[in-house]
Amino acid sequence: MASNYSMYVALSHDLMAKMKLTLHHHYIILVQKNSDTHNVSNCFES
Repeated sequence: MASNYSMYVALSHDLMAKMKLTLHHHYIILVQKNSDTHNVSNCFES
């Protein structure tokens, strides 16, 4: 029982870490896309 629980905890920690990495990656992509469109609009304005 205890070993199953520790395995479950390890798995959930692994999943959380992967989800955080994925979210962080998508967030970086979003920020880059936003800054790109921002730069483009700046070019048109000036």
